[in-house]
Amino acid sequence: MSCGDTSNIWDAVEIIERGISNDFPGGSNTTVTKSLFYKFDLTAVPADGYLIAIVPRAERHEKASRVHDNSEYEVQIDIMRKVADIAGADAIADEFFAFVESVKAYFREPARQGDGIAYKRIEHDPIYADNHLQEHLQLTSTITLTITRITQ
Repeated sequence: MSCGDTSNIWDAVEIIERGISNDFPGGSNTTVTKSLFYKFDLTAVPADGYLIAIVPRAERHEKASRVHDNSEYEVQIDIMRKVADIAGADAIADEFFAFVESVKAYFREPARQGDGIAYKRIEHDPIYADNHLQEHLQLTSTITLTITRITQ
């Protein structure tokens, strides 16, 4: 593995996307997308649906030993839901945050450690983006996963 090989962070994004799409109990009202950019369109998402956007943020490489490399990737997961109006956000806030908590719990499960990766850290910041509610009439919460992969 070379330090400039950015396909590795994209591999991590693919693993996360595949896991959420195949295993996560979000149902048919959850749309999962991956992108290199932060612009997402919620118009195609059902009114009661969620958009989960997976975006690579950073990668770091270091020597773990003479024969092993340690690679660390940060991947941002934005969870979004459209609201009819600002007052309507209160009505679905509990459901939205319960859904976000279930996504975090999904990545804490030991069964998610696989495909040569381990989830090292889960950050939840911002828990809720006020400017997205004000400007776009959507609830947005961001989870950042720090993933580690040791290779030869």
